[in-house]
Amino acid sequence: MGIVENLRNEHFERLDEALKRKSWIRFPHYLYTYFLTTNGKIFLGTITFSAPISFVALNTTVYMFLTSGVSLLIISFVLGFLSKPKVSIKSNIPQLVEAKSVIDIDIFIKNKNKRSIYQIKAFHGFQTSFIEYLDSEDISIIKGLEEKIYTEKIIFSRRGVYFSDHLFVSTSFPFNLFNFANILKEKSKITVFPNYQRFETFDLEINRQFQPGGISFVSNIGESTEFMGTREYVYGDNPRFIHPQSWAKTGKPVIKEFQEEFFVRFALIIDTFCLKSESFENSLSFAASISDYLSRSDYVIDIFSAGHDFYHFQSGRALANFENILELLACINSSKLKKDKVSEVFKQITANLENHVNNISGLIFIFNDWDKEREKMINLFLTYGIGIKAYVFSDKKNIKIPDELKEFVSIT
Repeated sequence: MGIVENLRNEHFERLDEALKRKSWIRFPHYLYTYFLTTNGKIFLGTITFSAPISFVALNTTVYMFLTSGVSLLIISFVLGFLSKPKVSIKSNIPQLVEAKSVIDIDIFIKNKNKRSIYQIKAFHGFQTSFIEYLDSEDISIIKGLEEKIYTEKIIFSRRGVYFSDHLFVSTSFPFNLFNFANILKEKSKITVFPNYQRFETFDLEINRQFQPGGISFVSNIGESTEFMGTREYVYGDNPRFIHPQSWAKTGKPVIKEFQEEFFVRFALIIDTFCLKSESFENSLSFAASISDYLSRSDYVIDIFSAGHDFYHFQSGRALANFENILELLACINSSKLKKDKVSEVFKQITANLENHVNNISGLIFIFNDWDKEREKMINLFLTYGIGIKAYVFSDKKNIKIPDELKEFVSIT
């Protein structure tokens, strides 16, 4: 899991830098987004609009409305400030969720005072513009020393790793104009993977390849084969494969028999060189869909990601599971390099793939553009006689695929 951890750490570093640069907008953003309720925004907007009318037109009715409204705001502010909840909290936050899906987070809120608190809600302070807090039902009352569960509903519109250092427990008592919050420290993080479609069928050319050493060889652990049965010991057999239980029953040495494994192994190559983020997000969603199908089909998946850094990740069978792939896809970032640098990276990808290609059943390429470098790569691996599929995600309208490659390359 070192690859996923490295990607996650890179993501956190970039996010921290972005938040430091934008720290000057945090307070106004909090004031408008969280502190004022919907009713409070409408009420404050109405008063703001009526203020210049009352001063210019000297209209007594408007002036009375203005002063009454301001008085109500002041009373609501003072009572709300005095009613700030003093609580202890604990939340069950999911570690891995899908983008654009509704996430329910149960927050356990315990009133630390003997007096009751009213109109309570809670939310995590995720510092991102890709989050939407949905309306959740307030807890109308929490009596003294009582504990209740509040369900926070949120949606992350884009994949990534998001974190929060604080949890806000607020009350809109008494007039539902302000949210007075008690800010409690609680470090949380959510890994959001791309939303994807679940493929029931997928057109792939499958060649079952012999894997010397079996699945353990593929995972670089050691030498292993599939146990098939036993037979009588013959001089020259490896003594470490003697089966003690059978020897004890028969009174003669018995040796274990093995058969080398044949299984399907696909390589998924993800191109991260992209100018527009939307097409890159679509390509990763498609990668998740393919990975899901291959995982359910009990295939071994080798994922190669090319960008500023090159990553090779394996999943399937006794290796990592599909959730690990989703974590990887959540952390991958697009890369922007000069054309000559991109060429060097594609040479590195080609060299790494050639080291594995003899044991691979098929190659699936996910490109974010089409050029001579990518065309050259497809032509090279076609000479190995294995199944190849390439998908190009791009907003360009003038992409032309050579006729001899149209069978293998699709523009989405």
